[in-house]
Amino acid sequence: MEYQKEPWKFKKEISLADILSFGMAAFAVVYAYTTLDKRLAIVEAERTTEKVTTTAFQNRIDSRLDKMDEKLDRIIQRQQK
Repeated sequence: MEYQKEPWKFKKEISLADILSFGMAAFAVVYAYTTLDKRLAIVEAERTTEKVTTTAFQNRIDSRLDKMDEKLDRIIQRQQK
């Protein structure tokens, strides 16, 4: 038995399975996009919150360092007298 290779044949028809698979693929792309958009919005909100927290923390550190500088300056001035 010899296997004979037949040429490709294309039909000019679209089956219901083709339409359903295309529709499901399109739905999956749209769903993935909307899910990604929601996740991105959540990440942006968290980043804004972290930025506010970081700024407040940096302000606390700066004020404490300023107080330490003042105390060190007073100590230096006492030692110079």
